[in-house]
Amino acid sequence: MISPPWIQPDHQDKKVVFIEPAEAFGTGTHETTQGCLILLQEALNQGVTNSEDWTMLDVGCGSGILAIAAAKLGLKHIMAIDNDPIAVAAACKNAILNNVNNHIEFHCIGLEEVKGRWDLVMANLDPNALIRHKNQILNSFKQLVVISGVPLEQWNEVKSEFHQDKMWLVKEITKSEWGCGLFTKQEIHH
Repeated sequence: MISPPWIQPDHQDKKVVFIEPAEAFGTGTHETTQGCLILLQEALNQGVTNSEDWTMLDVGCGSGILAIAAAKLGLKHIMAIDNDPIAVAAACKNAILNNVNNHIEFHCIGLEEVKGRWDLVMANLDPNALIRHKNQILNSFKQLVVISGVPLEQWNEVKSEFHQDKMWLVKEITKSEWGCGLFTKQEIHH
């Protein structure tokens, strides 16, 4: 559940992520963010026995909403990057607000500057950036990747770019105007 910090929602069985609105992209209301949050939960349900050991890279973190949600869902080793210093500053503040700043490293860098591989990569970017950085995204993840930020009319094109020989689409969400998908390098049997 996403909430501004001045509201204390009745959350019962849900984790609450507090986000200061209007500081950076990702207040939780946009379809792409909602799709990413659903697929994040799906990714963590895909046979993860101990999510604390999992690592995650949030590409284009904006407000930090996805990294913060991942930390609240149990991930302890998260790197969040954005090339906008205002977004990174807002994400850092939001992580502190949510008491998860010990589990997230924020960096104001582009994807091409990132070294290493993560169990899960979340990339909520525009279609051109997704296609331009496709190889870097695919080389950055070990197990699962979520791509989002794609208008519905471009979703099939972007999806086919990522759906390669060793890539399988685990789940896709196509809402009224946007598409997003969870991919893996190996077929997952249910």
